[in-house]
Amino acid sequence: MEDSPTNSLSNRVTTDDLRGQVVQADTIYGDITVSQGLTQPQKSTHPALNEPPLPSGFWTEKEEPSALHRSLGLVRVADADPFMLGVHHAVRCSEDNERRLPAYVPRDIDSLGGGLHAAIHAASKSHGLVLLLGGSSVGKTRSLYEAVQQLLPDWWLFRPASAERIHELIGLEPRRLVLWLDELQNHVGRDGGLTATAVRALLAPPHQVVVVATLWPNYYSDYTTLPSSGEGDVYSVERALLKLATVLHVGSEFSTSERERARSVADTDSRLRVALDSDDFGVTQVLAAAPELMLRWNSANAYARGVISVAVEATLAGVRNGVPKELLRMAAPGYCNRSEKAMAPSDWFEKALSYSCKELVGATAPLIGFGDVMGEQESFQVADYLVQQLGPELRSASTPAAFWGACERHLKERSDAARVGRFAMACQRLSVALPLLQQAAKSGSPSAMHELANLYERLGRYDEAEEITNRLSESSEPDGPLYRVIRAGFDYEEIYSLAKSGNEYAISQFIEEGDPVHAILLLLEDITPEDTGSWYRIAELLHDEGKNELAIEVLEGYVDLDFDHGWAATFLCELLEQEGQAERLDQLVELGYFAAALSRAQLLIRDGESTEALELLREFADQGSGEVDWLLSDFLVENDMVDELIIRAERGNLEAIVKYAELLELLGESEKAIRALTPPAEDGEVRAVSQLAKLLGKHGHLKELRRWADAGSWAAGSYLSKALIEREEFDEALLLESTGAIHGFETGELVAALKSHGETEKAVQLLIDKSKTEDGYWQPRLAELLRELGREGDLFSQIDQGNVYAFRELLQLLEEQGRDSDVEHLRIFGMTTDGKISPKPPI
Repeated sequence: MEDSPTNSLSNRVTTDDLRGQVVQADTIYGDITVSQGLTQPQKSTHPALNEPPLPSGFWTEKEEPSALHRSLGLVRVADADPFMLGVHHAVRCSEDNERRLPAYVPRDIDSLGGGLHAAIHAASKSHGLVLLLGGSSVGKTRSLYEAVQQLLPDWWLFRPASAERIHELIGLEPRRLVLWLDELQNHVGRDGGLTATAVRALLAPPHQVVVVATLWPNYYSDYTTLPSSGEGDVYSVERALLKLATVLHVGSEFSTSERERARSVADTDSRLRVALDSDDFGVTQVLAAAPELMLRWNSANAYARGVISVAVEATLAGVRNGVPKELLRMAAPGYCNRSEKAMAPSDWFEKALSYSCKELVGATAPLIGFGDVMGEQESFQVADYLVQQLGPELRSASTPAAFWGACERHLKERSDAARVGRFAMACQRLSVALPLLQQAAKSGSPSAMHELANLYERLGRYDEAEEITNRLSESSEPDGPLYRVIRAGFDYEEIYSLAKSGNEYAISQFIEEGDPVHAILLLLEDITPEDTGSWYRIAELLHDEGKNELAIEVLEGYVDLDFDHGWAATFLCELLEQEGQAERLDQLVELGYFAAALSRAQLLIRDGESTEALELLREFADQGSGEVDWLLSDFLVENDMVDELIIRAERGNLEAIVKYAELLELLGESEKAIRALTPPAEDGEVRAVSQLAKLLGKHGHLKELRRWADAGSWAAGSYLSKALIEREEFDEALLLESTGAIHGFETGELVAALKSHGETEKAVQLLIDKSKTEDGYWQPRLAELLRELGREGDLFSQIDQGNVYAFRELLQLLEEQGRDSDVEHLRIFGMTTDGKISPKPPI
């Protein structure tokens, strides 16, 4: 295939015969005007940021950090300590005793089209939030570290201790700043957490900020899954924030190409050699001492296991600020049997804690202690790999009553109490949720007040619910007034009024989910001509309202189409095509925009001007736009110009090859089609792999399809799954699913097939396994199936794990069985700490 003359991040042709600059309008025409914002930038409360103002060049100077830089916690990216940023200490080998990073193995995600380096580079040119999704110890933090080191070494880096520190940056006009948010779940949430509005303010010109973050997939699933009808939307703030992100996935295992790269540098790094030799763990997991962590767990006695189990369960329940020592001491006996309790020595807890905190091969420990007093460990964090590995097993068993009692007594930190209180509500442990929410509400948490008021209403304590609602009105927290409005019935006019007053939570609510007209007005209240993200959102809202002409004017006047905003150029050209504005499209075609050529050609085809369309497509073909190449290939087939298509395919044009293979398949030449697709597929062309997998599955070439699935092709896994289901080879399909080769729709098809063939136990187990890792999508499907099968005990077990859908399905099952008394007690009083239907309300 010929090298493209275009930059991989560009959205237009840059050859000599198609060159020019975009002329931007200086004003917006029509009914839209720019007005002065009603709110002022939030002033920092950090002492170092008060008077006098920041020195000139504070953000852009390239000299050594000043005392002021250091007081703010700013370091050069090149000088950042990777371990302080969250990169795991690597396991040490006998011949390697240095605490240094192992050699970095470039990951596929780094450089593949649209990958991590491209995303960070694009964000550095304007602004952006780049989010890496991946499980524990898969290398996502190391990949982020290496990317910013390579691309932005002389930028400043800020790793905030809390979301409040992030808000301090707003209004300070940071430049050339990397905002580092490893473990994003620790920075979001309604109690003072990071919001979409705050991020928009940081990313808006004249700021120059790149936000990089990591997140576990289960959190992402929870945050982005829309609630069922009638369910509270507890993650609306997180969902609005994630809509701003460029999301990339890091695989849990090294691919074949990544292993080859690892072998090429393993000769100089003994740790990589050890990692590559492991059959039981992935390369990154071995480097992060995962085998040693699991060995420590497997070798632990009952008391150390109990302590570690409590830390894991507390983390899963919502503790983010360290598990208090006394909570560990009180809850751990609940994970021991009666004999183990009776035989426990007097110093069982001290020995268990010492065992759990012992550092392993110089890398990590199951528990890491923290404290404010020298030599005193007051709270503990558990290794995230243990949370990921042990969590599903612990959650599948009933949570001991001792755990709930310990949380009720020893959780004092406000946000932790609020989160665990909400989890206790999901588990129907109302006697635990009530005091935790009361404690968090007393300390001023608006979200806890909201949850507590709802709980009081559920228990029939209406006077207390009203009192809490009134306290929300007086809250000084930004989301307090919003919760009061929601409690009063979600009055849009009141929320809009709050938003206009500058309430960032109300602003986010409206911009993402509210009435489009009001959302536009809110965006216009506090916007600058350079705030391209907000102008693009306005254009989207105008289009939603059927006002394409105004949307076009917004995109024409305020989006820089030249380099960084190909998405805006595409949107503009689509709107111009819809409105039939051929003359403006012709102007953009002259400037060399692929999107304009595509839209103009489609307009010409629609108007029956095939010759002109063909001429235009030929002019822009083979320049780097797959969409243009595909439309040309489609046009050639539709107009019986197959000879030209074959010539293009022989020259290596991917879209022509794929289209030619489709044509061969229609003509019954499937083997020829497979042979045509194989070379580009072997070269890693995703479209070719997908089309090849489809043909292999259709024609029963399962051996070859398995080879592609084993190499990591999701398309091959999908078509292999379909073929196995059709052949009723369910065990192999389940094995394929367990490897992660299929997901989503294909997994749903497998569940349906198992049910229809009477394999209900396998269907249930599959959904249980999926719900442990992707709660938001699979939990309701699991609960529904359990109710259909009448499996009351399993529904109780799911409730114990926080599955709110199981509670709803259990109530329906009990109603169908005529157990009205049980339904009433469950609906109002919930369950006791030991998992039984509560006969009375919590005190």
